[in-house]
Order: sequence, then structure tokens, then C-alpha cells
Amino acid sequence: MGKYVNDYPEMKRVTEFLMRGTEMRKPYFYYNTYKSNGDFMRHYSSLVLPFSNDGENVNIMMACISFVDA
Repeated sequence: MGKYVNDYPEMKRVTEFLMRGTEMRKPYFYYNTYKSNGDFMRHYSSLVLPFSNDGENVNIMMACISFVDA
């Protein structure tokens, strides 16, 4: 606890998806694959939900990631 996504270099792609949600200013869903240590591939889906107090600027971001072992 007390960590940010960018504290984990391997999560760079997740950070990019969160930034995309901030720029788009609308919810979106995506499905992708992640190559973990070695050659083990993991499939995951994610829902990104940007929120705004003023209807213009995103000030809260909520995301859910679900990993599915292949």
C-alpha cells in the first residue's frame, strides 16, 4: 500500500492506458496480453473509468484489471 503505478517499471503500459483515459475523458475497455518473467504470457482485460467534478477535467481515475491465465 502507499505505492503509485509508476513505482513499478513493469507497469509502464498500464500507466499509458490510464493516461489515455485522461485524454479521452470517457470510459473504455481493452483486452491485451502481458509477458511476465520468462516467456509466460498472461491475458488480461481492463476497464478504465475517468471521473470529473466539473465535467471537463479528469480528476479521479478508477481502473480494474482482470488477469486470465491461458
